[in-house]
Order: sequence, then C-alpha cells, then structure tokens
Amino acid sequence: MKRARHPVSVLLGKRLQKLRKKAGLSQEAFAHEVGIHRTYMGLIERGERNLTVLTYLRVVRKLGLEQDELLKGLPTPEPRDEGE
Repeated sequence: MKRARHPVSVLLGKRLQKLRKKAGLSQEAFAHEVGIHRTYMGLIERGERNLTVLTYLRVVRKLGLEQDELLKGLPTPEPRDEGE
C-alpha cells in the first residue's frame, strides 16, 4: 500500500533532488555519502518518506548548507488530528 505524500515532504524532496543534481551527484552516490540506501533516497526525493534528523544533518553537511537552509520557505504543516 502506497503512503499518502504530504505536500511539504514533496517540496522538500524536490528541493533536495535539485540541490543534489546541482552538486553533480547521482542519487546512488549521494545516498551512499549520507549513509542510506539509494531506494530510500528516491522515496525521500519523491516525498514518500521523511528524513530522520541525523540523515537531514548529513544531507545539509554534504551539500555544504547551513542547517536551516534546506527548510527555509517551506510551509508549516498543520497539526495532525488524533485520528491520523
């Protein structure tokens, strides 16, 4: 069963993919550099999975970004309902 993609996750994934490509890194090489599997990186870039905090920190470090740079300008998600 495919998980629903949250709009913020999709935006973050697209931003990450664009920056990775700009850095000249393949998805496989970048995933290896940050310590995750290529298929998981693909899921993140498509907004189907979320980054853990540790992976996020590795990603921004590898891309040479400040810690908040990848998140700047993204909308704040609405709080979850208790039934979700």
